Amino acid sequence: MKRDYMSRPKDIPANHQARTGDGKIISATTGVVPILRELEPGKLQVIGTGFYVTRYGLFLTARHVFDHIVKSDSPGRHSLRILHDTGNALHIRPVTRISYSHYADVALAEADNFISQFPEQPLRNLRPILTLRHPVPGSNLVVFAYPRNALLDFTVDKSSCVEMFADRFEGQFECIREPGKYDAHQVEAYQTTVPIEGGASGAPAFDSEGRIVGVVQSSIDFGVGEHEGVVTSFLTPLRHALDLGFNNLMLSEGIWEYQQIPSDRKHEVLTLRDLAAFGHLILDHPVD
Repeated sequence: MKRDYMSRPKDIPANHQARTGDGKIISATTGVVPILRELEPGKLQVIGTGFYVTRYGLFLTARHVFDHIVKSDSPGRHSLRILHDTGNALHIRPVTRISYSHYADVALAEADNFISQFPEQPLRNLRPILTLRHPVPGSNLVVFAYPRNALLDFTVDKSSCVEMFADRFEGQFECIREPGKYDAHQVEAYQTTVPIEGGASGAPAFDSEGRIVGVVQSSIDFGVGEHEGVVTSFLTPLRHALDLGFNNLMLSEGIWEYQQIPSDRKHEVLTLRDLAAFGHLILDHPVD
């Protein structure tokens, strides 16, 4: 599909850019994706942000991005899409499945990689480095997201661009917040000073080595008075996503990911924990 929108991210500092396992820089606009709901053909509403974790379209986001969407959609049909920018082409990828955490604000979703149409050359994406290590208090974090995008209308005159805005937000890691202090999720969260805007839910937070440390969950603006201008935000640590997964992954038999899965498990539910063991995810240290 021809590119007919324009993304305008601010530059991400070089030391915070996402990288693959061999050190290749992943463009934030190709590794981080806007999540959209299709209101009607050609008209899509941005509802959050997600980021890829495998080459074949599995991505993480915040659970609450999907909650009301799935409840209101017809059974077996999701009106969800993500925009995939390859740099010279734009693909609108349907979201085929969602796996929720029952206790944390995180969800794993599968984007169509068009393997049924192109079995030998399905759509691929780069994988970032993920970390399960806790950030150091006072260390810098950068969030890349798609805020302030109300509606994308692809039905307009094709001679004009549909504008999409991407942005980055910077702050520091403060501490590990105790479970249930500000929300109903009974897990710990990373407390930060990164200012978060609408549409950034589900976005990745990068540390100074370009590793993703957590998923954007929520923020609190303390308003006026002595706390004027103080914003506290929260991230879900990646370890809470490890038990999410799917069966019958969209994999061609000739690719190495398929070959790494034992034959007796190819049709079983495989969690991110399993996929990390098979090398499908890039983690900076082994999963416990």
